[in-house]
Amino acid sequence: NKGYAFEGIKSILNYAAAQLHLHRISAEVEPDNKASILLLQKLGFERDGILRDFEWKNGAFQSLEVWAILL
Repeated sequence: NKGYAFEGIKSILNYAAAQLHLHRISAEVEPDNKASILLLQKLGFERDGILRDFEWKNGAFQSLEVWAILL
């Protein structure tokens, strides 16, 4: 809660845009991971959709949300 993740990811996004000339970056997040979702929103990511039953975790299928930002 000190902003380290925000600052670190913001630096990576700036590098990806300026040096690597990337156009889009996406992230996959478990829907109940509210802290990561809030971080992505703060960084300017938008929710693209959901990958239903995308992975097997702890004996059950887990859906993932897809978040993306255009640089």
